[in-house]
Amino acid sequence: MKMTVKILGVLVITVSISLFGFLKSYRERSYIRLLEKIAEALTRVDTALRLTADCRGKILSSSFDGVDGFCMHNGEAQFINKSIPDTLCSEINAFFSDFGSGDIILERQRIKRIWGVIKTAIEKEQKEYAASHKVWQTVGVCAGLMLGIMLI
Repeated sequence: MKMTVKILGVLVITVSISLFGFLKSYRERSYIRLLEKIAEALTRVDTALRLTADCRGKILSSSFDGVDGFCMHNGEAQFINKSIPDTLCSEINAFFSDFGSGDIILERQRIKRIWGVIKTAIEKEQKEYAASHKVWQTVGVCAGLMLGIMLI
């Protein structure tokens, strides 16, 4: 009976610590997906700006619809997401506040600039993810097994 309880305890510890590694890896991948969605939305903003005469708010709301953290508040676009660094959030919000204040050439330059910032962040995160996601998963499993063996 005692051995069964120990084995169950070892399994619970192994699974829980392994899940930590997998969740850490998943969170990093989710962050990359969010950045990719923002880049796609910026591409849609550029296309809508060239093809339609819609107002600023309508272009932003239709383009960023479905992007976590985007909201329209009192006619103003805002981006608030805790998983993205404050500096990147403030750059996105600065783009939102400036959007619509210039001619189409200036607006397209702003879109290209913020798109470049997002693309650089995506590339950086993809490199970090490629280097670390297997490490987080492996460390989680190994640490769980090590603790389990020590407890037996």
